[in-house]
Amino acid sequence: QIFQYGDESSLCKDVPALEIKKLQEQNASLRAAIAQMRKEMESLDEQMLSSF
Repeated sequence: QIFQYGDESSLCKDVPALEIKKLQEQNASLRAAIAQMRKEMESLDEQMLSSF
């Protein structure tokens, strides 16, 4: 699916700014959760390696 330059700006106008803000916040919290999980996985790996 190829976006022309015109399509993207009209897409933004169709979606209310509030909705975009909400999605951006959701996105940020998901990223934070993923980063946290990655940290936990890494520390688990280290624990596993040191126990052997």
